[in-house]
Amino acid sequence: MTWIYTISDIERDTGIAKDRLRVWERRYGFPLPQRDDTQERVYDEDQLLRLRLIKRLLDVGMRAGRVVPMPLEILQREVESVTTPIVARVAAQEDQALLAHLVSLVKATNRRALHQTLMQIIAERGLADAIEEVIAPLGAQVGEFWLSGQMAIYQEHLFTAVVKSVLMQAMEQLPLQANGKPPRVLLATLSTERHEVGLLMAESMFAQAGCERLSLGPSMPLTEAVTACLAVKPDIFALSFSSQNAPKEVLSQLRQLRGMLPPETEIWVGGSAVALRLIPDAKVAKVFGRAKDLRDAIEAWRIERH
Repeated sequence: MTWIYTISDIERDTGIAKDRLRVWERRYGFPLPQRDDTQERVYDEDQLLRLRLIKRLLDVGMRAGRVVPMPLEILQREVESVTTPIVARVAAQEDQALLAHLVSLVKATNRRALHQTLMQIIAERGLADAIEEVIAPLGAQVGEFWLSGQMAIYQEHLFTAVVKSVLMQAMEQLPLQANGKPPRVLLATLSTERHEVGLLMAESMFAQAGCERLSLGPSMPLTEAVTACLAVKPDIFALSFSSQNAPKEVLSQLRQLRGMLPPETEIWVGGSAVALRLIPDAKVAKVFGRAKDLRDAIEAWRIERH
């Protein structure tokens, strides 16, 4: 079946603005929409896949004039060259077979087996190591399979639902939050970020460390997030940004936050967004690429202040 997408569907899925799509159509001859009965632009699934790949390459700094005209096969090779090192870095060699098995469960939509296997891994390794060694690299692989068209969106949604359930269940089994220790942490994603798994992994790391924490959940408007911070007065405001976020938007939001929050509120950021590589230069936040780094930072924060 060929699915038909409107230009609004394409913008929501890829994050590529409608105006930019129209400019590419005129300048590069892609995308090539058809017209529906009302003369509105519509796109097929192959064009959506190409646009996802194009967006990923633009986010790592490639120029539109180079990547937009690329055929699908070359786009896929270019994306693989960008993303393979990321997965290899976060996944230990001995866990590659385990990750392949978990991916097969996602593709088979075997929710029960996926949930049971992840809970068993947490029981054997502990929550923090399970996130570091298995759940985070599994999420990276699922994201890349979806991006390249090797996994359907319903399969990616299944993965997200199971991981959310597993992490919530694991956090409930930790000591009561009433006994929480500093730092006091407020967590959220901003309005441009719809993905919640990264936020839950961060909350799990803070929970494992016994921190007092409050999660606002995903897609918080920036002004509402600031209002919450001023009311709660956390030591740390923790944010997650996935690779779907435009780099300029991420940096702009973080600079706004830094200007609106009191200096004693630290901003800690994690995720797969390309913009996170630039944040240290912006001097607006501490950035974490691995769960272990976050765990070490919590301990360093406590040593410094107590």
